[in-house]
Amino acid sequence: MTKEQYLQLKAEQKELGKKIREARDGFKEDQRSFSKFQKDNGTVNDYYEGRMNSTTWEKIQGEYGKLNQKQYDSMCTLHQMQREYRYKHIVYCFARGKTMNQIEPKVRKGNEPSRYELQRLMKLYDVKEPLVLEVAS
Repeated sequence: MTKEQYLQLKAEQKELGKKIREARDGFKEDQRSFSKFQKDNGTVNDYYEGRMNSTTWEKIQGEYGKLNQKQYDSMCTLHQMQREYRYKHIVYCFARGKTMNQIEPKVRKGNEPSRYELQRLMKLYDVKEPLVLEVAS
């Protein structure tokens, strides 16, 4: 990895971190507006359980769908950016000589990073994964 690639990766991480913070604020605001709308007008369950008549539901259905879709879209965007940041962070740490156990010592089962995505980024930035030397007892 050249110094330019290293600095570029570091700058990309900083920029992505800023975008994540902004997206998180937007997601929280979308959650609040959707929750407030549900509190004021009722939910889908109210309609299906008979606590709301069909004319009331038809009036609010369009707005409900828009707010729900907006919340879903912001959640997907935020998740995508967080995932991208995680992989770039791992590659950045590899470039600094850290091992996977030093970067993420505790990873829940099923939440391991994708080897395919890591290899793609490592190839892009010309980074090699540090070797872990085991001490014989």
